[in-house]
Amino acid sequence: MGVVNTLADVAVFAALNHFAHWPAVLANISSYSTAICLSFVLNRHITFRQRTHSHRTLPQFIRFVMVNLIALVLSTAQIAFFIQFLHALAAKLLSIPITFAWGFFGARRFVFPAPGRKESIAA
Repeated sequence: MGVVNTLADVAVFAALNHFAHWPAVLANISSYSTAICLSFVLNRHITFRQRTHSHRTLPQFIRFVMVNLIALVLSTAQIAFFIQFLHALAAKLLSIPITFAWGFFGARRFVFPAPGRKESIAA
């Protein structure tokens, strides 16, 4: 599911940056924020199969946003650096591996822990 929200992120980024002429950093903040919402739904219901405990959705969403705000800072910092040397879309693509790895680790460890494993952050 990470691929789906990553493709959505890149598509929104490209549309905002290329067609709407938004600066790369602002386009990244907007596109990544859009992808965070899509990612939460996909991760909760498909990747980490959290179909029960709906009363815990808000705390999970808050933790998910916190993990992804760190990813957004990482992504935006990388893009701000890379756009000095590369086209904005190339900078965006180079930012994906680190951001993707952090997002998966954070979601698995802090947001959607495996059943039976004690959560690292209290709900």
